[in-house]
Amino acid sequence: MKRSIVFGISILLLFIAFVLSSCSSSPNGDEDAKTETATKDNTVHVLDTVTIQMTKFNPEQLNVNIGDTVLWLNKDLVAHTVESYQHNKFYSDTIQPQSFWKLVVTDSAAYYCSIHPAMQGQLIMQ
Repeated sequence: MKRSIVFGISILLLFIAFVLSSCSSSPNGDEDAKTETATKDNTVHVLDTVTIQMTKFNPEQLNVNIGDTVLWLNKDLVAHTVESYQHNKFYSDTIQPQSFWKLVVTDSAAYYCSIHPAMQGQLIMQ
């Protein structure tokens, strides 16, 4: 009986270790995520993430291609926006904390947060 309990606990611990190792974060830590997907015409589109934290866009400058998707993830404690300096090129609604907004890139653009105008970023076409 005692042997079967020890065996059962050992199996349970191995299962927990496997689950925890599967859930670990990437080795790059908090570096910006970059995911590539291929389309039917073999064009590769990238999903880039700009993190909003401590009233800053990170990275502030991002190299992109036409068709890439940029996701702004608000990890800050307050709301933010993403708005191009060029009138009506693009603008987000208010991005609440722990929310996101995404855009499919069509051109280079400089942008800012209309709530915190000192926050600035730039999409640079490659």
